[in-house]
Amino acid sequence: MQITSVFSILQRPAELDLDRPTAFCYFSLQVQYCLWVVHKIAWLSCSNLWLIQIAIK
Repeated sequence: MQITSVFSILQRPAELDLDRPTAFCYFSLQVQYCLWVVHKIAWLSCSNLWLIQIAIK
């Protein structure tokens, strides 16, 4: 149920995004996505460093 509501928010026209709740939901989604991307990049870089250390040894 939550996923469909998220997609309906994302598919709304830009005029309706002036709604405070909708804009806030969209903003929080963007923040969550940014945090997820940062987490993925950090995890990948950490695992790459680990592999490099193994390769050096």
